[in-house]
Amino acid sequence: MTNLSELADVAWRAVAGLAGGVVYLILKKQLAPKQALGVCTVAVITAIFMGDVVAIKLGLSPGASGFALGLLAIKLCSGLIDGSLLEAGKRWLTNGNGSRK
Repeated sequence: MTNLSELADVAWRAVAGLAGGVVYLILKKQLAPKQALGVCTVAVITAIFMGDVVAIKLGLSPGASGFALGLLAIKLCSGLIDGSLLEAGKRWLTNGNGSRK
């Protein structure tokens, strides 16, 4: 019986992550089919593996944390791909003027 409840929990997080990916796809309409599949895959995997940790730390349900992680993972991945996240990290580490904090 425990295995069935654990499987249901993983499935719930996966569906929540997929929902986050679909919301992202609705907002960002210019993606090719392969990119859309990648977006949903990243959202589901992130929600499955990180859903419980975030749910416990923030006091959320696994579904809510899975949905939020689905959206966040996609945003982080797009920031890594286009370089904006790396540039923001460099600015934060150097106070925006080239000198280290």
